[in-house]
Amino acid sequence: MWKAIKYLFYAYVIILACFVTYKGLLVRSFGTLKVPFVAPEKKCYQGGEDWKYCVHLTPTTDTTAFLYSFHGRGGDENFWSDGKGYTGLLQNIWQKQLAKVPLVITVSFGETWVISKKMTKNNTGLMERFQNEVFPVIEKKVGHPKQRWLIGNSMGALNALTVALEMPRHFQKVAALCPPLFKISPFDRWHKFMNFAYRTGAQPKSIFTVIGLGRSMFVNVDEWLQFSPLEKVKRVAFESRPKFYITAGTRDEFGLFEGVESFVMNLQKTRAMTYWRPNTGGHCAVDIKSLANFLEI
Repeated sequence: MWKAIKYLFYAYVIILACFVTYKGLLVRSFGTLKVPFVAPEKKCYQGGEDWKYCVHLTPTTDTTAFLYSFHGRGGDENFWSDGKGYTGLLQNIWQKQLAKVPLVITVSFGETWVISKKMTKNNTGLMERFQNEVFPVIEKKVGHPKQRWLIGNSMGALNALTVALEMPRHFQKVAALCPPLFKISPFDRWHKFMNFAYRTGAQPKSIFTVIGLGRSMFVNVDEWLQFSPLEKVKRVAFESRPKFYITAGTRDEFGLFEGVESFVMNLQKTRAMTYWRPNTGGHCAVDIKSLANFLEI
């Protein structure tokens, strides 16, 4: 009797292990799609003690325009030439069209960094460093352009918008791909997070990521509102007419679509020319064709 129970238990364990392995194989990705393109000539430098940058040059690069590029969370200064994400497909299209393109300069402070003005916590203050250190160091090395542009995806898009709104005279084009903009703050009560998840489709894991990052940088809701591009865009005054290209997906797992759409509506009230490209995709689904055209010279 006990021997039969033991064998049944062993059989159950084996069947369970096989089932878990089978399910794991079904949902696992065994590779990453890389779009074919000719990687640009790349030179990388240690810009400061805690940041690096790379300069990317192609046969059709116009060095009078600099495109400063900020990566998403988990990336680094090499992401422009690794063939993953939107960058490989963007360069593939440029090369097929023999497009005249800007000099691309990627900047990184590590896997996770958010640009903000100096506040209470030590991990704030990158805005002042970009103004007084990063841009001057790079342009002393590379030269001074006639035009400066910005592009970023996800965390990098948030950084691009922050810089553009803080330095509105310095950039003529800004492309923000799926910037994490929210009508709630990391300091709201839990019932607001529940309502946010319900109405936007945001995944709990993604919400916790945003809450954790926000609370790690800011001490209260007042500091958050000082930082938030959703609030800054209501006060910014553009002396010229910079061009903004902004995209977000309705199925984005961070639930950022409503915040990005609200930002765009306020941006359209300023002097900025705004190209709003909503889509039905997930996080950082991009209409590459229109983005390629926007960034051509």
